[in-house]
Amino acid sequence: MDKMAYLQQIASDNKNHHKPSGSGFDILSYLTPRNILIAVISIFFLIGASLLFNTKKTIDTRDRDLLIRSYFMAKYLNDETISKYGDLLKSSDLRAYTASLKTVLSELMLTESKSLNEEFGIEDVSDLEEDTIAQDEKSKNKTLNSTLETAHLSAHLDRVLVREFTLQLTYLINYQTEAHERTTKPNAKTATDTEIKNLTNLKNNYATFNTKAV
Repeated sequence: MDKMAYLQQIASDNKNHHKPSGSGFDILSYLTPRNILIAVISIFFLIGASLLFNTKKTIDTRDRDLLIRSYFMAKYLNDETISKYGDLLKSSDLRAYTASLKTVLSELMLTESKSLNEEFGIEDVSDLEEDTIAQDEKSKNKTLNSTLETAHLSAHLDRVLVREFTLQLTYLINYQTEAHERTTKPNAKTATDTEIKNLTNLKNNYATFNTKAV
């Protein structure tokens, strides 16, 4: 082999040495319009599934939280408000309404506690008393009691209590109604339906009470 042929052979060998291996991964060969479309559809499907899961999770948490909120609102109304001001009312009708309310709130606490235990795995809802929801309701109750105490000192307790209890029952009915609409738990749905009716009857009693008579 002459010198020129020898150099040509070396150049040919180098070219073959640097040629990409047929077994290597060539990403460009996979970037076809069809594969790109499949990838885009898959990404949107995953995003949609994730949003759906998170929405369902939020709904499940919300109905539970509403039941917890209802429980503590009822507890503080009974323990901190009615127990203190119920017997100070001048009107016998208002005292009777408030005694009935105390009974209804006690029943609500029992049913909420049962629902939270059996359907949401919360063994003892009273253990949540230091959590945010309970503390929020406790703070609201302190504000309510402050208003009633001022009314008591100025001899206007009956009138102010009628106004405030009508408002409090509106809040509690709203909690129960939203929990009823959101929950898929059969016992919780049945319980809230009964509680809404009982609370609405009591709210109407307060709302239609003639405060001019006291």
